[in-house]
Amino acid sequence: MPLTYPTHVVNPAVIRARLLGRTLSSGENLLGDEDVIDIGGGGRWHVDFDGIELIEREVGQRLYTDEDLARLWSAWESHLGGGTISIDLPVPFLDTAPRPTAGGRLIDPSDLVHGSVDPYFPEATAFSAPLIVARVTEPASLRATTLEIHITRGAQLRGGEHFSIDHPAKGPRLYKVERVTSPGQTATVRISPPLREAVADDTPLDFDWPRMRARLVPNSDISAAFTWGRADSLSISFVEAP
Repeated sequence: MPLTYPTHVVNPAVIRARLLGRTLSSGENLLGDEDVIDIGGGGRWHVDFDGIELIEREVGQRLYTDEDLARLWSAWESHLGGGTISIDLPVPFLDTAPRPTAGGRLIDPSDLVHGSVDPYFPEATAFSAPLIVARVTEPASLRATTLEIHITRGAQLRGGEHFSIDHPAKGPRLYKVERVTSPGQTATVRISPPLREAVADDTPLDFDWPRMRARLVPNSDISAAFTWGRADSLSISFVEAP
């Protein structure tokens, strides 16, 4: 089982997730028109984490010193294998998630927990109590771009929200609500990219702490540079695994 990247510990200041596809152009005709078609199956996710500081911080009930974080970074640099090893990458977007409210205010999530005695290499991370509860209400086939989603706990979907599905074969995959075509607590939505695997009725969706099966972008230099014993600000980029 792939290990889970400790996004909650490295705590990037900036997270960017983008779908990069492959297109084919017919070239311009005499009128200057050009046909462009997608040949990349909806694209693959590329995720950038920027502004990572290896500075002492408390995460949950554990204090990570500068030295702890430097060791964690070095250990993961080795484990990622230059982009040859698949991992489960949490890509949190809680600011745009359909969070529930109480008394007119957004409810805060509970503490994050991980399923491993090794804090450097967690087997899984999640909120100790689910914040948003959502499920698919109709089966959908491989490469479908429409889902019916019921929000049991949380706000109605509006578009632009990220979530993940833990597929039996493909593992966790990241999706985005592109457009809500039929609003409500049970909504019909367009998603991108197309489903990586068919889903059954009642399949749970993770809006709390979305994850995706990923690899380090090949040939990335993620080694930490130290100035007077303090690591410079770091960045790391991942690409969706096949």
